[in-house]
Formats: sequence, C-alpha cells, structure tokens
Amino acid sequence: MPTTPNKPTDTALRQIEETTRLIMKAALDAIVCIDDTGVITIWTPQAEKIFGWSEKEILGKLLTDTIIPNQYRDAHTKGFSNYIKTGKANLLNKLLEITALDKTGREFPVELTITPIQQGDQQFFCAFIRDITERKIAEEAIRISELRYRSLIEQASDAIMITDTQGTFLDINTSFCRNFGYEKEELIGNNISIVIDAQQLNNEPIRFDLLIAGQNIVRERKMLHKNGYVIEVEANVKMLPDGRILAIARDITERKKANAIIEASEKKLRQVLASMRDNFYVIDRDYNVILINEMAEKNLERSWGVPVKVGTHILPIIKNKKDEPIQESFERVFRGERVEYELRHQQKDLPAWVLVSFMPVNDEKGGITGAYVIAQDITERKESAELVLKERDLSDSIINSLPGIFYLFDEAGNYIRWNKNFASISGYSDDEMAKHRSTDYVSPADKEKVRQAIEKVFKEGYSSVEAVLVTKSGTELHYYVTGILVNYEDKRCLLGTGIDISALKKAEKELRESEQKYKLLFESNPLPMWAFSRTDLSIIDVNDAAISHYGYSQKEFLSMKMTNLRPAEDLASFLDRVADPIVGNRNLGVWKHKKKDGTVIMVEINGHDIIYNGIPARLVLANDVTEKLEAEQKLKHSFKEIRMLTEHLQQIREQERTNIAREIHDELGQQLTVLKMDASWLTKKLSSSDESIREKLKDLMQLLDGTVRSVRRISAELRPSLLDDLGLVAAIEWHLQEFEKRSGILIQFQVEEPDMPVPDELKTGLYRIFQESLTNVARHANATEVTVILASHGGNIVLSIEDNGGGFDRLKASGKKTLGILGMEERTSMMGGNYKITSSPGKGTIVTVSVPSSPAEKI
Repeated sequence: MPTTPNKPTDTALRQIEETTRLIMKAALDAIVCIDDTGVITIWTPQAEKIFGWSEKEILGKLLTDTIIPNQYRDAHTKGFSNYIKTGKANLLNKLLEITALDKTGREFPVELTITPIQQGDQQFFCAFIRDITERKIAEEAIRISELRYRSLIEQASDAIMITDTQGTFLDINTSFCRNFGYEKEELIGNNISIVIDAQQLNNEPIRFDLLIAGQNIVRERKMLHKNGYVIEVEANVKMLPDGRILAIARDITERKKANAIIEASEKKLRQVLASMRDNFYVIDRDYNVILINEMAEKNLERSWGVPVKVGTHILPIIKNKKDEPIQESFERVFRGERVEYELRHQQKDLPAWVLVSFMPVNDEKGGITGAYVIAQDITERKESAELVLKERDLSDSIINSLPGIFYLFDEAGNYIRWNKNFASISGYSDDEMAKHRSTDYVSPADKEKVRQAIEKVFKEGYSSVEAVLVTKSGTELHYYVTGILVNYEDKRCLLGTGIDISALKKAEKELRESEQKYKLLFESNPLPMWAFSRTDLSIIDVNDAAISHYGYSQKEFLSMKMTNLRPAEDLASFLDRVADPIVGNRNLGVWKHKKKDGTVIMVEINGHDIIYNGIPARLVLANDVTEKLEAEQKLKHSFKEIRMLTEHLQQIREQERTNIAREIHDELGQQLTVLKMDASWLTKKLSSSDESIREKLKDLMQLLDGTVRSVRRISAELRPSLLDDLGLVAAIEWHLQEFEKRSGILIQFQVEEPDMPVPDELKTGLYRIFQESLTNVARHANATEVTVILASHGGNIVLSIEDNGGGFDRLKASGKKTLGILGMEERTSMMGGNYKITSSPGKGTIVTVSVPSSPAEKI
C-alpha cells in the first residue's frame, strides 16, 4: 500500500535544510564534508574563496586528490581507512593546524576541526576550516621581533631589567647578572630593593608615581653587588606601553674614578680643546660661559652674530635669536637629562650638519652645576649616512654609530662584521679587514692575553681585557675590549666592542710621574714639610727638614697629631681654622709652634689640600720666621723713635721760626718805623734848596718803605700771625693772594666752611704742606691756574692743590723724590694721614692730603 506523504513533516525538513544551507553559506569558516569513501559532498562558498575550486568543480572528487598536500596523502588515506574499520581516531573533534593546497597548488596553513556526522546508515565527516596564513605571518613576525629583542638586550653591555610597578623583577639580561653577581633565577620574582643601597633608598626612594605619570627618570644611584660592595650606576628608567617598567643601568664606577684623573689634568684638557675640530663649551646654571674652545668661539660668533667668550651670558643671545631648541636642551640637561640632536646650518661658512650633544656637569655630590655642549661636524657622515640608510638595515646604522670599535668573528677567528670606526682606526680597507684574523691587530706582548680572553668568551659567554692594538701605520693604541657570545646565522660568534683608553693610560702615567716628582720635592725640600689627615689631624708623612728643625724623630712625628705642635693658647683658633677647606696652594698666616725641647717658634704656613693614599689630607710647608719677626719689631721700634725725633725737630723748628718772626716783626719792625719817622721829620725841617739832597731823602724814604714791607713779608713767611690769630683758612687765603701777586698764576680757593675748625696740632703741618706745594708749582709746573680745596669728609680734613701745568711721569720720577716731597710725606705721616700725588705728562698735577680731624693720641 503506497505511503502518503506527510506534508507538514516534509515542509519542516525543507526549512531545516534551507536554514542549514544559509548557515553554511554565511559561515566565516570553510565547511567541507566527505562521505565514508572520502568523496566531497559539501563545499561552501567560503571554501571556494579559500581553495579556489567552485562547488561544481569539486563535488564528487576525493578529498585526498584535491586539498591535501602530496606529502600527507598516504598518511591521510591510511588513517581514514583505519577509522572506518575500527572507529578509532585521535584527530576528531580537536582543533588542528595543518597545511592545505589551493587550486593553484599553493600550500598554506589552515586551522580545522573534523566532526563525524551519522545520517541514517551513512557516515559523513565535516571539517570546519579557517585560513590562518595572515595569523602565521603575524606570529612569525612576533617571534622574530622577540628574538631580536632578546638578542639586543642580551648583547647589551648595560644592565637591563624589567619590573612591575611594585619593583618586582620580571626580566633581566645577562649583563645585569654579571654586573651584580646574581643568577637570573635568584632575582626573578624578588623586589629590586635587594640590589639598591639601603641608605640611598631611604634618602631617595624610587618614584614609581612619576613613572606611572609618564615621566622618564634618569638618576645616578648606588647599587649593591651580591658580595656586598657598592657599584655606582647611571640608571635610565621609563614605563613601557604595557605598564611594565624598563630600567637600563650603566656601571659608572670606573668613570667616577677616571673623573678624578681628568680633573687633575684640566690644564692639558684645555690644550686638547684648543686643538679640537669640534665646538666645545661649558655653561653654568646661569647660562654664563665658563669654558670654551677656539673653534666654538669662531663658529658661535658666525652662527649667532655675537662674540661668545668665557664670561659671556648666552641666554639673552638665545632668546634674541629665538633659538628655542637649544634653550629647551639646556633646560632638559639642568633636569638631569642628556640631549643630542642634529642641526642643519644655512650659512655657507659653517658646516652643513652638526651633531650637538648636551650633557650635565655634576659636582661631587651629584648636583648639576652646568652643561657641556659638543657640536661635531657630521656633514660628511650625514651625507654618507643618507646613502647607507637606503642600502643597509637598522643594525648597520646602530653598529656604525657606536663611538668605539665593533667587531664580530667566528670561532675560527674570521671577521664577519666590523664598524667603520674599527676600519678607520686600524687603517685597513674592508677587503684587508676581511682577510685578517681576530688577533692580527694585537701587539705581540698582548696576543696571549687576548687569546685567553677569546677562549673565555666561547666557554663562559663573556670576557673583557685591556690590550694594545697596532694600526696599519704601526701606531699603538690602548683599548679596553669586551666580548660576548652570540649566535649569528646559526654560528657561535664573538660580538665585541672596544673603547680607546690611550688618553686614560697617558693620564695614569703622568699621574705616576707627578707623584714621583712630588715625592722628590717633598723629601729634598730644605724647609720643614709634613702631611696630616684632615679627618683626625694625625701626621701621616714628614720630611727630613722637619725632623731636623723640630727635634722629633720620624717615628715620633708619625705618632703625633697636629695639636701636639700647637701651644695651648693657639689650639682653639687652630681647630676652628683647620676645618675650612683650601682650594689650591694658600698662605695660612703665621702661627706659633712648639719644638721638642719646648721652644716656641713663629712659622709662616703654606697649605694645600690633597688626597694622600686615598685619605683627605693637607700638605703643609713651614718657614721659621722667628728671627725675621724679631728683626721687623726692632726695625719698627727704630722707625718709631726716628719719627718721634723728626716730629720733635719739626716742633722746635716751628717754635724757632715763630720766635724769629716775632723778633723781626717786633724789634726790627719797630726800629725801622722809628727810623722812617725820623727821616720824615728831617725832610720836613730841612730847608735846603739843594735839589739833590731832596732827591736823596726821597730815595731814603722809599728804601725805608721797601725795607718795612720786606720785614713784614719775611716775618709772615716764617710764621704768619694769621695762622695763630685767625686760623688755617685765613692764612691760606693770605698766602694765595701773595702768591698770585708774585707769580702771576691765577688762584681759586674753595673751602667747605669759612670757619672750619682745625686743631692746632694739624694746622701748622697742613699749612707747611700747602706752602711747599705752591713753591713746587712756581718752580716746576709752568702752570697758569691753581685750585686749592679744603674740605671735611668722613672724619678727615682733606687738602687738595691742583695745577694745570706740564705734569710728570710718576714711574720715571718714582726713584727721584726730592727732599720737599719727602718732607711733605713725613709731615702727613706724623699727622696719621695719607699723602698722594697724581700726575701724568701734559695733564697737570694733583696733591691730596687727608688727615684725621681728631689726631690720635701719641704714645
């Protein structure tokens, strides 16, 4: 009996099939189904897109003959047959990665899942396939990038670490382990604090907050080796985009030691700077130039249009030129950063390209006191680099930009890579370099040492050594070279770098020679010398002259402290002064010292702060000036007695002049007056008509008048009565009037106050100096005008006599002082004042006398 179709069931089945078909058509993955014979029964549009066969082309074909690569077809056929027989398979319902073929025969990676489907009595297998070509390319790129990253950080000589924001180690490189003595397993998972000096960590904690805020941190820190000793490093810390913290630490311990040698060779450094072809200058925090070489002076003046020398304040120049990059670079350096950029010039007389490097200048405590600036002409390098960048990859650029030498050779010693600096320094061409072996550049004396270092690299992974390299021209250069084991193109190779330490070696040699010279000068010096510790004042070295002069043996000296040489009354002052540091050699004055026999001597001390065998010390030279000081005291006493005698003689002289003036004025003047009166009486009484007698009497009267005037003048010059009666101002005015009448020289007199009080002890001395000065003007100056000023300033009476005469050369006349000038100087000195002559040829002469208005009490 025929079966009647169930219409609702058929409709639902068609709907399910249609839905399934639409799902397969819209699926992102290719869906491929085969029956139990391996024939393809379903081929979706995504499969057409991935494999290139249309549904019409591929349905009914065996899967093995189409998308399965040749090398896998036998294995697929056997595995499929085994599953059909046994029902066992390990690959079903699992995510697999294999390769497949497209229509063109191209093999590409796919990701698939195979699911068995039972439909009635028939078995089907459906595979959900996804093309993972792009993902595989990305994964390979990531893998290569990771390999490059690991190779880069492992080859780096700097210590590199990665932590989280709590300071927990996540990754470190080989250099970090080598520098700090740890194995990698000892640090991963531990906190960074175990390798940081505890005291510095307390004083300057790690600012994770600044890193999280996006700031880079550059610091000099003290870190700890596993064995406990301190390593000084310069750390550059930044936050990575994924939230981890990257820190690169460079060991600067040796650089710190080298700085001391460099500072001791500052003079030679300046000579080197003068010969540099690069611009070099140093500024302080206030933008003042404190050091500059000649090349920088020339180029900066051409660039900025303004002379730049030591002492020049460059900030206004930078702002005026609107040179914002250089000002920003200085500001970054003052924050502790190192800045480097390339600058292109437009001026024809300047290099086209320069590499400008800004580095901070640090003091002993790590503070930034200024900035170094080096501008290197890189025009040739820039032009060649532009060509190289088109032909070489990034690694070549990194290698060739290294400041020292770079090399890569295999275990047989054959050079594979080297940087241009190596070729340039060695003097060999690239073809010649390629033919050389690893130790060909090493001096014969160092070959064995270098060979052992190379063996150590290939055994232990790292080594370093100092050696002399010989260039093609025969020049010997001291180098510090390092080597690290790397895998390059599937070969074990040594990757190395080297820096020229010839200057350092030369500085060390000169330092040794300098120390030998110092020792020779110290031991053979005829004056006592010793060195003592500035920490505890103990004497740490002494020469034979000190042993002989002070009476102590060397053993006794070296068991003493500086306080043992000082009398009790000088001890407090010595302890107060010795704490002050000394810059350079300095005279420390005259001090009292005790000899072994108790004798107290006076010594003149010169001191110089040094580092003696690693100890802060002071080198002292002592000159016994006891007898010299005693002689000076006796000489001062003698001078004092002579000055007192001179002053007494001046007083006696003035008294005699006063007495003579009074006698002449009173006695001779009166007698002449009486004689004139008698002659006048006779003239009136005489009635002689003889004209000759009358003429004779007239001449007699004129002679008497002239004699009276002469007597008055001589008396006034000996001692003007105005000086005693009306004071210094009136006496000067009178004398100036008389001087103008006699000499014809115009006179100006300026006085601060007409009634200026002048003590009796001073007015005579000032008046005599005034008199002598006018006498010199009349005799020698050839002047037409004289200005006299009398004033009071700051407790002093100041007398100034200025003429417009011919003047004189003070240097030529300094050894020919006249008695008049010496007398004026002595008078001024006795009044406790200062005497000064200012003159030059053709510009007149000024005599200035300044004396205290209140004379000091004489002892």
